[in-house]
Amino acid sequence: MRAWTDALTDRGIVDPQNDPARIEAAFRYLAAHAEKWPAPNTLVTVMPAVPREYFRALPKPELTPEEAEAERQRRRAVIAEHAAKLGMQSDGGDDGAP
Repeated sequence: MRAWTDALTDRGIVDPQNDPARIEAAFRYLAAHAEKWPAPNTLVTVMPAVPREYFRALPKPELTPEEAEAERQRRRAVIAEHAAKLGMQSDGGDDGAP
């Protein structure tokens, strides 16, 4: 079993902490359908999709007023730089977003 775990986790295909139900479902499927012992790649092929909850968005970082102003300035500079490259005039892109 160690070889299987290494084959699946070393390449980042599965996360043993979060994927036990998917791994079990894949083994159950293979037990019912495989005619010979499968390779780890075959297990991955029949694994159910990763649940959406696994991809939760990270919370938006809270910025101090100084950090928010620095971010606005950085965004304005990027917009102005690209506008200049395109031969456009930029108003700085201040949409009020932090």
